[in-house]
Formats: sequence, C-alpha cells, structure tokens
Amino acid sequence: MPIRIDLLNDLTFSADAIIFMTAIGLRRYMTLLDVVFKYGTPPGEKEMSALNNAWEVYGVRKIKFDEKDHKIRVEYDATRLNDGEIAAILRRAGVDLREKVQLV
Repeated sequence: MPIRIDLLNDLTFSADAIIFMTAIGLRRYMTLLDVVFKYGTPPGEKEMSALNNAWEVYGVRKIKFDEKDHKIRVEYDATRLNDGEIAAILRRAGVDLREKVQLV
C-alpha cells in the first residue's frame, strides 16, 4: 500500500501561492476568521516591516489598522492559528497590543 504524504496540510502558503495552486488543481481549505485588538503606541516603520514578514510566514491573510480608534484587525486561517497566536505574532512584531475587542 503506498504511503500518502499530504504536503498541503504541513505547509503555510501565501495568498498568491494558494491562488496558483487552486488554478493548477491543488486545493487547501481554510477557515478564515477575524480578530480585533486595541493598540497603544502606533506601529512605526520597523513594526510595519515585521508585520509584512508575518504575512508570509504565519499565513495571516489581511492586517488592517484603524488609526482613529487605535485598532488592528487581522484576518487569518483558523485551521492553523488562534487568537492567542495572532496576538503573539503581533507582539513579536513590536505592536503595542492592549486588549482584544469582542466582535458582535
């Protein structure tokens, strides 16, 4: 009996890679969720650069800042990550997280 190795379940891909793989017939299913956090000090260039790298490494789909209300919204693949891991990624990037915002 041949051994099946499902590489798609063991790797994280960028959005462009997922689109390409879907186009050629490879599919990886995701459950997309949003989480919102309040932050203190607005992120600077260094933090924004670190966040840009987090997109590729961690499978984060979107990051949006609401500068007026000091909130950051992250869309992510919940089959890979959870809210706590997203918070840790943001903190490692240098974002001054304060609290999670409950979405209604």
